[in-house]
Amino acid sequence: QLGLNADQGSGVDLIYWGLNSYDTRQTLTNPSLMGLAGTLQLATNDFIFSDFFQLDYESPLHNAEANYRQTIEQGTLLIGFRYFNLDERLDILSRNANTQTSSDYIVDARNHLVGGQVGAGWHHDWTRVRLALDTKFGVFANVASQETFLGDFGNTFVRRSYRAESMPVSMISDSTLSLKTQLTDWLAFDVGYRLMWVGNVALAPNQLDLSDSPAGTTVMNAHQGLFLNGLFLGVDARW
Repeated sequence: QLGLNADQGSGVDLIYWGLNSYDTRQTLTNPSLMGLAGTLQLATNDFIFSDFFQLDYESPLHNAEANYRQTIEQGTLLIGFRYFNLDERLDILSRNANTQTSSDYIVDARNHLVGGQVGAGWHHDWTRVRLALDTKFGVFANVASQETFLGDFGNTFVRRSYRAESMPVSMISDSTLSLKTQLTDWLAFDVGYRLMWVGNVALAPNQLDLSDSPAGTTVMNAHQGLFLNGLFLGVDARW
């Protein structure tokens, strides 16, 4: 975060956070054989009579903001612009125990939220310690899309390959509670907790179609919610 002060009570903040990539992998083996959920498995070779499943799920995040703030005594008002990006990838790999061929069911879901936001804050100071509560809320246009690939017979046969798009109205609610300790006139230490809700986004698992749908059927579901929360630590340098 880079803050540019116009005077003692107002200024502009430029914020970026991201480079986050949350990922997980799960594998499952069963000599009694397995199948993909739903009726889709009945139309495939590699997703039925399977002795091995592997699931990879990845979610990178990026956030950028520009906000104007005005402080009045212990309160702060804010108005600004935010860009929020969520890209998800889900890959289900299945191996047929009889033919020993493995294929993928891959979904890439992308969300690009652009819009304005307003916010308010309150703080209380004790000598060199500050307790602060800040909250922001915005309404955004979400350029959402998903791409699906479903292979079979070792990915040599393509059963599904399509792209679908949508533009829902999304919302972001973002609140922080923090405690700042002023170590010197120019250096401070921050600790706090953040709660963030993002509404109407496309998550990769919700784009799966596990039914034996007719050829040409596409799925686009951009009405899920994302809840983020966690502890943060920081250093505040002022010059």
